[in-house]
Amino acid sequence: MKTFIEIGSNNYDTLVDLAKTNSWKGIIVEPIFEVFSSIERHPNCLYENSAVSEENGVKDFFYFNQITGWGSLEKKHVEKLGINSLLLKTVKVNSLTFDSLCIKYKINNIDLLKIDAESYDGKIIRSIDFVKYNIKQIDFEYNHLTENDLHLTQNYLIKNNYKETKRTSGNLYYSKI
Repeated sequence: MKTFIEIGSNNYDTLVDLAKTNSWKGIIVEPIFEVFSSIERHPNCLYENSAVSEENGVKDFFYFNQITGWGSLEKKHVEKLGINSLLLKTVKVNSLTFDSLCIKYKINNIDLLKIDAESYDGKIIRSIDFVKYNIKQIDFEYNHLTENDLHLTQNYLIKNNYKETKRTSGNLYYSKI
């Protein structure tokens, strides 16, 4: 059985087809409780109501409750959207490192890692120990990363034997060489 992890799931619209099959099992990670509570459940998936960051603990998470899925651990990213700051909500969320998430769910081999963490994608990727975790494919949203963050992330992936296989207007796809 293949394994996926989706970080920043929202309603896991990108991987819902995998969640519905018997040939995949997954971990769905979403930090906003209201969104997490509304995610359709599937028996082959586990669900984690947390953010993923460089440290375990509790972190501030910033989002607009009127726009599902538009939130980040980085306040400046959410403020960039140009929506009335009076609508900005700050909530405390549980945060796990990628390592802690994988230890909790006893997972080392991952066929697909999908990250949509609204400007935090690069930090998550650069926190992964690719010696410890065998990840075949990584898909992440790059259009909210700074040029420097994107450069650091791409170099980290290349250094760890990944090759860019696809690029869309918002996502990059890397596969293990």
